[in-house]
Amino acid sequence: VVAGEGLLAGDLCPSSASKVWVLPGGTTLQDRPLGLQLFNPFPEDALVTVEAISEEGFEPSPDLERVSVPGRSWRTLALGALLPFRQRLSVTVQTEQGRIIPAMVQTNGVDQATWTDVGRSEVWEFPLVVVGALQPLLAIANDGPLEVTYSLDVFTTAGPVEGVAEGLIQAGGEDRVSLAGLAEGTYGVRLRADGPVSAVIVGETEGQVAATSGAPLTASRWMLPGAGATAAARTSLWFLNTGAAPITVTYQVLDAGGTVENPGKVTLPAGTVRSVALDQVGISGVIAESTGGFSAAWSAETELATIYSSGVPVGE
Repeated sequence: VVAGEGLLAGDLCPSSASKVWVLPGGTTLQDRPLGLQLFNPFPEDALVTVEAISEEGFEPSPDLERVSVPGRSWRTLALGALLPFRQRLSVTVQTEQGRIIPAMVQTNGVDQATWTDVGRSEVWEFPLVVVGALQPLLAIANDGPLEVTYSLDVFTTAGPVEGVAEGLIQAGGEDRVSLAGLAEGTYGVRLRADGPVSAVIVGETEGQVAATSGAPLTASRWMLPGAGATAAARTSLWFLNTGAAPITVTYQVLDAGGTVENPGKVTLPAGTVRSVALDQVGISGVIAESTGGFSAAWSAETELATIYSSGVPVGE
């Protein structure tokens, strides 16, 4: 988590390195710098090739081919300078030698958002869609060899509405869907596709940007590291139950000394979403669990900046 004057950003740390990374959701429109950070914490040097896709299609660039990243170092590729004025930009990072961990860094005004690839799935759940005045969009990338069709379901505090939008993504392509106005108040979204895709939620307004990946699975226990760590920001937890039975989620806040007493509880009827405000000071994370499967995320906001973050599912 990074906090500064007018800035909130953060992301989950990947637990493994992949040979192929897919990062949708960027833009290089005017006054919105976009960087691709290539991090190599390993001792061996790495060599990668970056493939960029925009509304113009595949974007060849010699500066993105066979990029070297020495061991124990990083490089940042200024995509805004290499491919300016693209309304939408998705990248695939192919590792030819060694290992790297990439991250997309989008800037809007002073505020930043950062995210990395979390894999591919035919189902993605997004408990967190919009905070405050941010305008949400869903960026979906298909790096496979076949076209993929998808549909979106919306979950409100009152219940589900299935099939609110449908689309098709060509092989090696990206699609974007505005999620603004799909429902009143708090709502979550589920993406269902007939092939594996990567997906990211991006929220933007004047001078603010936030982004996070979704949950490719449900779990009965989630860790939300970083939730509450920024004392000057208002932190909220987001829980989504897409199942057919009601559940009760118990959430326990954490500080440097361990769990804090008096856990909170929230009931989620079948096919609903809930948002819970955290008012504790000095905490740095949350554990949420239930008897049934659900998905979880958290957000934090000040008057000038916002952060979105997904959670980490904990195995049985």
